[in-house]
Amino acid sequence: MRFSILTVVIVACYLPVFQFAVFAQDKAVSEAPVLWERYRVSGRSESVLMPKLPIFKLESEWCSDARMNHYYAYAEDVVYEFTIEYRIRVDLDSGSDCTPKRPFGHILFDERLRQLREASPANSESVESKGGRDTYVFASETSTRWIIPDISNDHWVELAIYYRPGAKADASKFTTSLDLSNGHGKEIGDGSSVSLGDAGVKNAITVPFDPHDQSSDRLIVLQRSMAPYTEAARQANVQGHVTLQVTMLASGGIGDITVLESLKEGLTESAIAAARRTVFLPKRVNGVPVTATNNFQYGFNIY
Repeated sequence: MRFSILTVVIVACYLPVFQFAVFAQDKAVSEAPVLWERYRVSGRSESVLMPKLPIFKLESEWCSDARMNHYYAYAEDVVYEFTIEYRIRVDLDSGSDCTPKRPFGHILFDERLRQLREASPANSESVESKGGRDTYVFASETSTRWIIPDISNDHWVELAIYYRPGAKADASKFTTSLDLSNGHGKEIGDGSSVSLGDAGVKNAITVPFDPHDQSSDRLIVLQRSMAPYTEAARQANVQGHVTLQVTMLASGGIGDITVLESLKEGLTESAIAAARRTVFLPKRVNGVPVTATNNFQYGFNIY
């Protein structure tokens, strides 16, 4: 089971609440043209082509020397994910309360495969060769994931695409571009501070989020970033939740954010920054993407 290193719980809800403030987003920042460029993980040799500068999400293993970096980018109604899990230098014996210890290796990789199998039993699973390595492929009606293990070199890589049911997404440019050794391309660093939609996409209507909509044209949220607890809030023992109304643009980018419920000591700003990195497939009406509003709630609790 994976745990975040951040002491914060995030829960989504859809409750109408009194509006306090609006934070406008610059559309020039939240949208970008589709331009496939090679990006690499800072300080590492792995690289891949992505359609835009992706957002970054870090996931750490509890009681483990493994670190997982996730990168997501939206383009033309498809979301691309580049993930790498690798060993870091950490002394697992230094923490007396760290049990059981879970070092990077084949056991951790097998656990990852089990997680994917249990998360979506309907996935089809196969093994193919990619670059002389066995590649595990998990495919469903709405996503395909490729996992390329290289445990002897202390890492494995995952590539994934997300699309609408029944859609045909050509991932060949993305998957064939993976390079595990040359270390060239632009450094991703901390990635984009906001999910970038497609430039030039216009829409005539804005619709509210419908949690009961199960159609293939519904708004599909694929990735929610965590909102870190601020040190000022920790010292002041501020707890509670921040509720935001987020405008999810037809372009796949994030628009205006309205604060419905706020907290002090930087927690509202932390929640807004996290909301800006939401990754989704836009709502569509009659096959045309439209802008939708969606309420997110971020809970902050000290343990």
